[in-house]
Amino acid sequence: MDQTPPTPPPTQIPEQPDEPEMMPTIGPTRHPKFYCISPTLTDGIVIQAQNTLYRLSFHGLARGSHFFASVFSINNGDLKEGSSDECPIILPESITSDAFEAYLWYDTKYEENPSQEYLINAISISRSWSIQHLFGYAFDHFRRQFFLGQIHPAVVLGVARKNGIPDLIEPAVKALAKPSIPLASWCTSPGILHHVTLEDICKISRMKEKLWTARTALCKVPPIVHDLASCLQDHRNICSGSWRQFWLLEVVPRLLELNDELDSRLVWIGTDLVAKAKVEGMARLCLANTVQKVVANAGWRAEIWIPEGAVESLMVPERMMLAPDSE
Repeated sequence: MDQTPPTPPPTQIPEQPDEPEMMPTIGPTRHPKFYCISPTLTDGIVIQAQNTLYRLSFHGLARGSHFFASVFSINNGDLKEGSSDECPIILPESITSDAFEAYLWYDTKYEENPSQEYLINAISISRSWSIQHLFGYAFDHFRRQFFLGQIHPAVVLGVARKNGIPDLIEPAVKALAKPSIPLASWCTSPGILHHVTLEDICKISRMKEKLWTARTALCKVPPIVHDLASCLQDHRNICSGSWRQFWLLEVVPRLLELNDELDSRLVWIGTDLVAKAKVEGMARLCLANTVQKVVANAGWRAEIWIPEGAVESLMVPERMMLAPDSE
Protein backbone atom coordinates (compact mmCIF):
# COMPACT_ATOMS: atom_id res chain seq x y z
CA MET A 1 0.00 0.00 0.00
CA ASP A 2 1.37 3.41 -1.03
CA GLN A 3 2.40 5.37 2.12
CA THR A 4 3.37 8.55 0.26
CA PRO A 5 1.98 11.57 2.15
CA PRO A 6 -0.39 13.82 0.23
CA THR A 7 1.13 16.83 -1.50
CA PRO A 8 0.32 20.05 0.40
CA PRO A 9 -1.59 22.70 -1.51
CA PRO A 10 0.52 25.52 -2.98
CA THR A 11 1.06 28.48 -0.68
CA GLN A 12 -1.28 31.30 -1.52
CA ILE A 13 0.55 34.62 -1.64
CA PRO A 14 -1.86 37.37 -0.58
CA GLU A 15 -2.31 40.12 -3.06
CA GLN A 16 -0.72 43.36 -2.01
CA PRO A 17 -3.17 46.27 -1.95
CA ASP A 18 -2.46 49.04 -4.37
CA GLU A 19 -0.55 51.94 -2.93
CA PRO A 20 -2.96 54.79 -2.25
CA GLU A 21 -2.49 57.68 -4.54
CA MET A 22 -0.96 60.68 -2.84
CA MET A 23 -3.36 63.59 -2.87
CA PRO A 24 -1.75 66.83 -3.88
CA THR A 25 -1.18 69.14 -0.94
CA ILE A 26 -3.46 72.16 -1.06
CA GLY A 27 -1.87 75.31 0.25
CA PRO A 28 -3.60 77.98 2.32
CA THR A 29 -6.32 79.96 0.59
CA ARG A 30 -7.20 83.62 0.84
CA HIS A 31 -10.27 84.57 2.84
CA PRO A 32 -12.92 86.06 0.51
CA LYS A 33 -13.62 89.03 2.79
CA PHE A 34 -10.67 89.54 5.09
CA TYR A 35 -7.86 89.39 2.54
CA CYS A 36 -7.54 93.03 1.56
CA ILE A 37 -5.67 93.76 -1.69
CA SER A 38 -6.41 97.46 -1.74
CA PRO A 39 -3.29 99.57 -2.50
CA THR A 40 -4.41 102.03 0.18
CA LEU A 41 -3.63 99.45 2.87
CA THR A 42 -0.06 100.62 3.43
CA ASP A 43 0.50 98.59 6.63
CA GLY A 44 -1.00 95.38 5.32
CA ILE A 45 0.27 92.16 6.86
CA VAL A 46 -0.47 88.59 5.79
CA ILE A 47 -1.63 86.29 8.57
CA GLN A 48 -2.30 82.57 8.45
CA ALA A 49 -4.76 80.83 10.79
CA GLN A 50 -4.90 77.12 10.08
CA ASN A 51 -5.27 76.93 6.28
CA THR A 52 -6.63 80.42 5.63
CA LEU A 53 -4.77 83.60 4.75
CA TYR A 54 -5.80 87.11 5.79
CA ARG A 55 -4.33 90.46 4.81
CA LEU A 56 -5.17 93.13 7.36
CA SER A 57 -3.93 96.32 8.93
CA PHE A 58 -1.05 95.54 11.28
CA HIS A 59 -1.62 98.63 13.41
CA GLY A 60 -5.37 98.05 13.56
CA LEU A 61 -4.96 94.57 15.02
CA ALA A 62 -2.09 95.41 17.36
CA ARG A 63 -3.76 98.58 18.64
CA GLY A 64 -6.95 96.78 19.60
CA SER A 65 -5.45 93.77 21.39
CA HIS A 66 -2.38 93.28 23.51
CA PHE A 67 -2.61 89.60 22.61
CA PHE A 68 -2.14 90.25 18.89
CA ALA A 69 0.46 92.92 19.54
CA SER A 70 2.46 90.29 21.43
CA VAL A 71 2.01 87.69 18.68
CA PHE A 72 3.19 90.10 16.01
CA SER A 73 6.10 91.43 18.05
CA ILE A 74 7.71 87.99 17.99
CA ASN A 75 8.32 88.49 14.26
CA ASN A 76 9.54 92.08 14.39
CA GLY A 77 13.12 91.12 13.62
CA ASP A 78 12.21 89.52 10.29
CA LEU A 79 11.00 92.08 7.77
CA LYS A 80 9.85 89.33 5.41
CA GLU A 81 7.52 87.73 7.96
CA GLY A 82 3.97 88.65 6.98
CA SER A 83 4.99 90.34 3.74
CA SER A 84 3.49 87.79 1.35
CA ASP A 85 1.35 84.67 1.00
CA GLU A 86 4.52 82.60 0.86
CA CYS A 87 5.81 84.04 4.13
CA PRO A 88 2.81 84.83 6.38
CA ILE A 89 2.75 85.30 10.13
CA ILE A 90 1.36 82.00 11.34
CA LEU A 91 -0.88 82.31 14.37
CA PRO A 92 -0.61 79.76 17.23
CA GLU A 93 -2.54 76.52 16.80
CA SER A 94 -4.86 77.56 19.62
CA ILE A 95 -6.30 80.26 17.35
CA THR A 96 -8.52 78.54 14.82
CA SER A 97 -9.60 80.19 11.61
CA ASP A 98 -13.20 80.20 12.86
CA ALA A 99 -12.21 82.00 16.06
CA PHE A 100 -10.07 84.52 14.21
CA GLU A 101 -12.84 85.23 11.68
CA ALA A 102 -15.36 85.61 14.50
CA TYR A 103 -13.14 88.24 16.09
CA LEU A 104 -12.82 90.09 12.77
CA TRP A 105 -16.59 90.07 12.29
CA TYR A 106 -17.20 91.39 15.80
CA ASP A 107 -14.52 94.03 15.40
CA THR A 108 -15.96 95.40 12.16
CA LYS A 109 -19.71 94.92 12.63
CA TYR A 110 -21.34 96.70 15.54
CA GLU A 111 -25.08 96.22 15.93
CA GLU A 112 -27.52 98.39 17.83
CA ASN A 113 -29.39 95.39 19.21
CA PRO A 114 -27.02 92.39 19.05
CA SER A 115 -28.28 88.87 19.71
CA GLN A 116 -27.51 86.90 22.86
CA GLU A 117 -25.15 84.47 21.12
CA TYR A 118 -23.37 87.34 19.35
CA LEU A 119 -22.69 88.98 22.71
CA ILE A 120 -21.63 85.78 24.45
CA ASN A 121 -19.12 84.95 21.72
CA ALA A 122 -17.83 88.52 21.70
CA ILE A 123 -17.34 88.43 25.47
CA SER A 124 -15.49 85.11 25.26
CA ILE A 125 -13.17 86.24 22.46
CA SER A 126 -12.45 89.66 23.95
CA ARG A 127 -11.69 88.16 27.37
CA SER A 128 -9.40 85.50 25.91
CA TRP A 129 -7.51 87.88 23.64
CA SER A 130 -7.56 91.05 25.79
CA ILE A 131 -9.59 93.13 23.33
CA GLN A 132 -10.90 95.81 25.67
CA HIS A 133 -12.98 97.87 23.26
CA LEU A 134 -14.87 94.76 22.09
CA PHE A 135 -15.40 93.58 25.67
CA GLY A 136 -16.78 96.97 26.73
CA TYR A 137 -19.25 96.98 23.84
CA ALA A 138 -20.40 93.39 24.42
CA PHE A 139 -20.54 93.65 28.22
CA ASP A 140 -22.67 96.81 28.19
CA HIS A 141 -25.23 95.29 25.81
CA PHE A 142 -25.22 91.94 27.64
CA ARG A 143 -25.84 93.55 31.02
CA ARG A 144 -28.54 95.86 29.66
CA GLN A 145 -30.42 92.97 28.01
CA PHE A 146 -30.19 90.96 31.24
CA PHE A 147 -31.68 93.76 33.34
CA LEU A 148 -34.44 94.17 30.74
CA GLY A 149 -35.30 90.48 31.15
CA GLN A 150 -34.17 89.52 27.64
CA ILE A 151 -31.42 87.12 28.78
CA HIS A 152 -32.12 84.36 31.31
CA PRO A 153 -30.24 84.81 34.61
CA ALA A 154 -28.90 81.24 34.43
CA VAL A 155 -27.22 82.12 31.11
CA VAL A 156 -25.79 85.26 32.71
CA LEU A 157 -24.46 83.22 35.63
CA GLY A 158 -22.75 80.70 33.34
CA VAL A 159 -21.19 83.36 31.11
CA ALA A 160 -20.00 85.38 34.11
CA ARG A 161 -18.34 82.39 35.77
CA LYS A 162 -16.74 81.13 32.56
CA ASN A 163 -15.30 84.51 31.61
CA GLY A 164 -14.39 85.84 35.05
CA ILE A 165 -16.98 88.61 35.43
CA PRO A 166 -17.86 88.73 39.15
CA ASP A 167 -20.03 91.87 38.82
CA LEU A 168 -22.78 89.82 37.13
CA ILE A 169 -22.81 86.84 39.50
CA GLU A 170 -24.69 88.45 42.39
CA PRO A 171 -27.57 89.90 40.31
CA ALA A 172 -27.87 86.62 38.39
CA VAL A 173 -28.05 84.50 41.56
CA LYS A 174 -30.56 86.83 43.21
CA ALA A 175 -32.72 86.70 40.11
CA LEU A 176 -32.61 82.89 40.16
CA ALA A 177 -33.60 82.96 43.83
CA LYS A 178 -36.97 84.53 42.99
CA PRO A 179 -39.98 82.22 43.38
CA SER A 180 -41.17 83.17 39.89
CA ILE A 181 -38.15 81.34 38.35
CA PRO A 182 -38.49 77.71 39.51
CA LEU A 183 -35.58 75.40 38.80
CA ALA A 184 -37.75 73.08 36.71
CA SER A 185 -38.51 75.91 34.27
CA TRP A 186 -34.95 76.07 32.95
CA CYS A 187 -32.70 73.25 34.22
CA THR A 188 -33.52 70.99 31.24
CA SER A 189 -33.52 73.67 28.53
CA PRO A 190 -30.75 72.93 25.98
CA GLY A 191 -30.32 76.63 25.22
CA ILE A 192 -29.50 77.30 28.88
CA LEU A 193 -27.61 74.09 29.67
CA HIS A 194 -25.16 74.99 26.92
CA HIS A 195 -23.90 77.87 29.07
CA VAL A 196 -24.01 76.49 32.64
CA THR A 197 -22.07 73.73 34.35
CA LEU A 198 -23.30 70.91 36.57
CA GLU A 199 -21.78 72.74 39.52
CA ASP A 200 -23.82 75.85 38.69
CA ILE A 201 -27.05 73.86 38.56
CA CYS A 202 -26.32 71.95 41.78
CA LYS A 203 -25.57 75.09 43.77
CA ILE A 204 -28.63 76.94 42.47
CA SER A 205 -30.73 73.84 43.19
CA ARG A 206 -29.42 73.74 46.74
CA MET A 207 -30.21 77.42 47.18
CA LYS A 208 -33.80 76.93 45.95
CA GLU A 209 -34.22 73.94 48.26
CA LYS A 210 -33.04 75.96 51.26
CA LEU A 211 -35.39 78.82 50.40
CA TRP A 212 -38.39 76.49 50.17
CA THR A 213 -37.42 74.72 53.40
CA ALA A 214 -37.18 78.08 55.17
CA ARG A 215 -40.69 79.02 54.03
CA THR A 216 -42.28 75.74 54.99
CA ALA A 217 -40.56 75.79 58.39
CA LEU A 218 -42.24 79.11 59.13
CA CYS A 219 -45.65 77.60 58.42
CA LYS A 220 -45.59 75.78 61.75
CA VAL A 221 -47.61 77.72 64.33
CA PRO A 222 -45.13 79.27 66.79
CA PRO A 223 -45.82 78.67 70.49
CA ILE A 224 -47.60 81.48 72.29
CA VAL A 225 -45.88 83.35 75.10
CA HIS A 226 -48.51 84.03 77.75
CA ASP A 227 -48.20 86.90 80.14
CA LEU A 228 -48.81 85.00 83.36
CA ALA A 229 -49.73 88.12 85.31
CA SER A 230 -52.47 89.43 83.02
CA CYS A 231 -53.63 86.31 81.16
CA LEU A 232 -55.64 84.17 83.53
CA GLN A 233 -55.66 80.40 83.26
CA ASP A 234 -59.26 80.30 82.03
CA HIS A 235 -58.44 82.67 79.16
CA ARG A 236 -55.29 81.03 77.94
CA ASN A 237 -57.06 78.48 75.75
CA ILE A 238 -58.94 81.29 74.01
CA CYS A 239 -55.69 83.21 73.64
CA SER A 240 -53.91 80.21 72.10
CA GLY A 241 -56.80 79.42 69.77
CA SER A 242 -56.93 83.00 68.48
CA TRP A 243 -53.21 83.01 67.78
CA ARG A 244 -53.39 79.65 65.99
CA GLN A 245 -56.30 80.82 63.85
CA PHE A 246 -54.46 84.02 62.91
CA TRP A 247 -51.35 82.08 61.90
CA LEU A 248 -53.11 79.46 59.80
CA LEU A 249 -55.52 81.85 58.06
CA GLU A 250 -53.33 84.93 57.63
CA VAL A 251 -49.66 83.97 57.69
CA VAL A 252 -49.47 80.49 56.15
CA PRO A 253 -51.32 81.38 52.90
CA ARG A 254 -48.94 84.29 52.42
CA LEU A 255 -45.95 82.04 53.02
CA LEU A 256 -47.14 79.60 50.37
CA GLU A 257 -47.71 82.29 47.73
CA LEU A 258 -44.72 81.87 45.40
CA ASN A 259 -44.54 85.12 43.53
CA ASP A 260 -42.28 88.16 43.40
CA GLU A 261 -44.74 90.58 45.00
CA LEU A 262 -43.47 92.61 47.94
CA ASP A 263 -46.11 91.29 50.34
CA SER A 264 -45.00 87.70 49.64
CA ARG A 265 -41.39 88.23 50.69
CA LEU A 266 -40.39 86.76 54.01
CA VAL A 267 -38.98 90.01 55.37
CA TRP A 268 -42.24 91.82 54.63
CA ILE A 269 -44.37 89.04 56.15
CA GLY A 270 -42.29 89.11 59.33
CA THR A 271 -41.93 92.87 59.75
CA ASP A 272 -45.36 93.91 58.55
CA LEU A 273 -47.94 91.14 58.76
CA VAL A 274 -46.62 89.47 61.93
CA ALA A 275 -44.98 92.38 63.74
CA LYS A 276 -48.11 94.53 63.31
CA ALA A 277 -50.59 91.74 63.95
CA LYS A 278 -53.91 92.47 65.59
CA VAL A 279 -55.38 89.23 66.84
CA GLU A 280 -58.88 89.40 68.19
CA GLY A 281 -59.31 87.37 71.39
CA MET A 282 -55.65 87.56 72.48
CA ALA A 283 -54.57 89.41 75.57
CA ARG A 284 -52.54 92.50 74.68
CA LEU A 285 -49.38 91.46 76.54
CA CYS A 286 -49.62 87.88 75.33
CA LEU A 287 -49.70 89.14 71.73
CA ALA A 288 -46.79 91.53 72.31
CA ASN A 289 -44.64 88.86 73.95
CA THR A 290 -45.41 86.29 71.27
CA VAL A 291 -44.80 88.67 68.37
CA GLN A 292 -41.51 89.84 69.85
CA LYS A 293 -40.22 86.27 70.00
CA VAL A 294 -41.57 85.25 66.58
CA VAL A 295 -40.12 88.18 64.61
CA ALA A 296 -36.68 87.45 66.09
CA ASN A 297 -36.64 84.18 64.13
CA ALA A 298 -33.75 84.30 61.60
CA GLY A 299 -35.98 82.49 59.10
CA TRP A 300 -37.62 85.79 58.09
CA ARG A 301 -34.28 86.89 56.63
CA ALA A 302 -33.66 83.61 54.80
CA GLU A 303 -34.27 85.24 51.40
CA ILE A 304 -31.31 87.52 52.16
CA TRP A 305 -28.67 85.25 53.67
CA ILE A 306 -29.38 82.11 51.61
CA PRO A 307 -28.79 83.82 48.22
CA GLU A 308 -25.77 85.60 49.72
CA GLY A 309 -24.31 82.20 50.57
CA ALA A 310 -24.94 80.97 47.05
CA VAL A 311 -23.27 84.09 45.62
CA GLU A 312 -20.21 83.44 47.75
CA SER A 313 -19.98 79.80 46.66
CA LEU A 314 -20.36 80.70 42.96
CA MET A 315 -18.10 83.75 42.94
CA VAL A 316 -15.08 83.81 40.65
CA PRO A 317 -12.14 86.21 40.51
CA GLU A 318 -12.00 88.95 37.92
CA ARG A 319 -10.20 87.83 34.79
CA MET A 320 -7.90 90.73 34.12
CA MET A 321 -7.12 91.84 30.59
CA LEU A 322 -3.83 93.31 29.47
CA ALA A 323 -4.08 96.85 28.16
CA PRO A 324 -2.85 97.35 24.58
CA ASP A 325 0.25 99.46 24.22
CA SER A 326 -0.50 103.10 23.63
CA GLU A 327 0.52 104.47 20.28
